[in-house]
Amino acid sequence: MIKEIIIKNIATYDSKGIVIDNLSKVNFIYGANGTGKTTISNYLADNSICNKCQIKWVSEPLEVLVYNKKFKDKNFYSEKLKGIYTFGEKNKDIIQNIEELKNKLENIKQKGAGIKSKKEELEKNVKELEKDLSEYIWKNLYKKYEIDLKQIYYGNISSKPVFKNFILQLVDKFNDENNIILNLDEIKKEYKLLFAENLSKLEKIDINLQQLLKEIITIESNSIFNKKIIGKEDLEISKLINSLNMADWVYKGKEYLNYTNDKCPFCQKPTIDENFKKQIEEYFDEEYENDLETLINLENKYSLMVKNIKIQINNIINKIKQNKVYMSYVNIKDLESIFKILQEKFTINMQKIKEKIKEPSRSIYLKNNSEILNKFIHLIGDLNKKIEEYNEKVEKREQLKEQLKEQFFTYLIFLYKDEINLRLRKIKGMKKGIKNLDKQLNSLRNKYQEINKKIKFLNATLTNISSSVEKINNLLEKFGFNNFKLEIVDNNYYIIVRENGEIAKDTLSEGETTFITFLYFLQLVEGSFEKENVKNSKVLVIDDPISSLDSQVLFIVSTLIKEYILKIRKEHNYFIKQIIILTHNVYFHKEISFISQREQSSNRKDTSYYILRKYNNISFINYFKENPIQSSYELLWKDLTNAITNGNSCKTTIQNIMRKILENYFKIFGGVSEDEIINMFQNPEEKYICKSLISWINEGSHTIPDDFEIQSPDYEIEKYNKVFKEIFFKMGHEAHYKMMMKI
Repeated sequence: MIKEIIIKNIATYDSKGIVIDNLSKVNFIYGANGTGKTTISNYLADNSICNKCQIKWVSEPLEVLVYNKKFKDKNFYSEKLKGIYTFGEKNKDIIQNIEELKNKLENIKQKGAGIKSKKEELEKNVKELEKDLSEYIWKNLYKKYEIDLKQIYYGNISSKPVFKNFILQLVDKFNDENNIILNLDEIKKEYKLLFAENLSKLEKIDINLQQLLKEIITIESNSIFNKKIIGKEDLEISKLINSLNMADWVYKGKEYLNYTNDKCPFCQKPTIDENFKKQIEEYFDEEYENDLETLINLENKYSLMVKNIKIQINNIINKIKQNKVYMSYVNIKDLESIFKILQEKFTINMQKIKEKIKEPSRSIYLKNNSEILNKFIHLIGDLNKKIEEYNEKVEKREQLKEQLKEQFFTYLIFLYKDEINLRLRKIKGMKKGIKNLDKQLNSLRNKYQEINKKIKFLNATLTNISSSVEKINNLLEKFGFNNFKLEIVDNNYYIIVRENGEIAKDTLSEGETTFITFLYFLQLVEGSFEKENVKNSKVLVIDDPISSLDSQVLFIVSTLIKEYILKIRKEHNYFIKQIIILTHNVYFHKEISFISQREQSSNRKDTSYYILRKYNNISFINYFKENPIQSSYELLWKDLTNAITNGNSCKTTIQNIMRKILENYFKIFGGVSEDEIINMFQNPEEKYICKSLISWINEGSHTIPDDFEIQSPDYEIEKYNKVFKEIFFKMGHEAHYKMMMKI
């Protein structure tokens, strides 16, 4: 059965086109001439005429048999009609056998349709799950890291499907035991290095502190700083100096002895003799002077070494600060802290040395800087190792880039593999189900082909073209067409002849031609041009079969079609699965679509209704659950309501609708002339408007307006709409107007 028909980009159908959906077993499409009905039937007969149009089926496509003008022209404007194979009256057992086999085929089709529906549902679910998986991978494994690590993805993200397949391959190969997983911070750090735009090797930090360290430690540990430097102890004066611990004071005062002669510099009495001077000189002997000189030399050397160390460390720290890579490999605050501590210790030691020189007899202990200096040297050593590693990475940059990509994607797979595998298992399960359903479908196809082969064989032994001729001629005679009939010629063809044997094709009236054409079509419905395909499943499309028939034959044609409609509705295994009827004739539509009151009350679901319209030379269609066609007069009012409400009808269309309503209601139904209508308006202005409306109506209905007339302004349309309404009100038919306009 057809589920949906799309018609666009052909004839009066624009690029948007129409969608005929909600199709049922029985479908009625009503439309005036020129609205696009034949375009629909022509496409259903031959899909190749429009590549933008489309038919969507519920299950497997069926044969579509179309009756329209093209069918009549093709079959009745040639010398001979092609013979139609139908079943004869004999061999009822074979016919019954064929019917039973066809029922089996139908059961197989239904079963197959059910399986196919399940398969399509699974395929839809698989598609949705795969799309969801693709979106999940794209969002969580790409977009989440894109800003920070964009270049890592180059070559693997040309599209979502490509990236998804790339990730799934990695998931499939992933092994927890064989992979070293870096953390994200490590990956980002390496990324910034390897993917930097201007990447070049770095100089190592020169550090020459080892020798200075040895020397400064030697000074700081020199025993002279602990030694109490005093004079000789075996002199008479030594006891006094040492007991009073005033060697440093005496040494400083010694330089004044040369300026005081024999007087004491304190009491100014003549107590200083040569013996005293001699003892003082001997007390501060050569050893004392040497020790003092050693202290002074050590101070100078220590001061110079401290200065060199400070300069070196300061230069190193400044150099590190000027390079981001250096800064990333070492904590500059640690270096600055060490430098600060060193400076403080050096200052303390220098102060102590100065005090020792000032007071040699004191013992001092210098702070040992070996540990803190070694710490600084060690940190710079570590930095240089990292610089070596950095330079090696610069040298092997491209190789390490690829390695980092692998490490990054390994990190991603480790992080998201469980969620991805969960989704993959769902997809795999559904695909397994699809595979099983495919096996079932293949099995059913084999059974179907086997049974169909038997049916074709039985059809070939049973069918003939003479039965079709007999049935058509019987119907012609039954309905009073006695002056022509069909005869078989050349075994497989028919000709139309008169009673005297003359060829009748060229002398048939249009009504006779239409009727015999339709009977021929109905036999084709029952049979086939090929004897093996009699009563195959079909969809019928009938487009205006009664264009030139009188009311009696119209009733006959309606009755014949209604027999098919009844069987389509009632018989589950009937070979005609669906019928679509298109017509412009309201009376025929009412006849063919008539449903008894009992059936109407059941709100049957096997029938659909449509109205096809054309506005501004563009075709539109509307679907109805219930029959929308009552009479042509009601349709006129419905079209006028749509035109006024939607405002998308052309002016000429509105002119014709108004004329037909007024003419039907007041002249035919009411017996009122146009003059009577005009004279009902007492006000001169209203009378003028009414007269202009009637003039406009007649002009619009019976002539082709030029461009100026067609382009009537909207306010004029509104004025005439108002006057049209006033006509009914003035004539006392207000209730009728309101009823028809559904006010």
